[in-house]
Amino acid sequence: MPAATATTPTTDDDNVSSAEALWRAFFSLHKITDGKTDGAGACALRLNGLRTVGQCLPDDGLLIVQLHIAALPKVAALRGPFCEALLVQATDVIEGDLLGIDPVEDAAVYQRTLSLARLSAQALTDELWDMADAVAELKPLLPKTA
Repeated sequence: MPAATATTPTTDDDNVSSAEALWRAFFSLHKITDGKTDGAGACALRLNGLRTVGQCLPDDGLLIVQLHIAALPKVAALRGPFCEALLVQATDVIEGDLLGIDPVEDAAVYQRTLSLARLSAQALTDELWDMADAVAELKPLLPKTA
């Protein structure tokens, strides 16, 4: 029978640990007592009334953050113009950011990819508020969803 050997954490494990620690520091910085993650570096919270989802990509050492702008219209007559306006506005987002549709949530989302290696709780805060400001500027340019 082979002897058991100790292994060192993989880079993936280190990145997940970094993301988990980052969220804990973020919760602490903002005195969020009920903040939770999924144990794999992902978290969902509300920021300025916006559903915000962060997900760790452990293979790449990245944190993907999405702010949900609005639910997509259920009525086809409203959905087409909304998606068209979304595409037009997508050309004006900050380089590296994405504006699109999350088919699982059936929502328009604003997405940014952040490097875990360069991210502190304060830097994450700054990025989230910058994204919230961008969404606030974008919302009036989109047709109403209902």
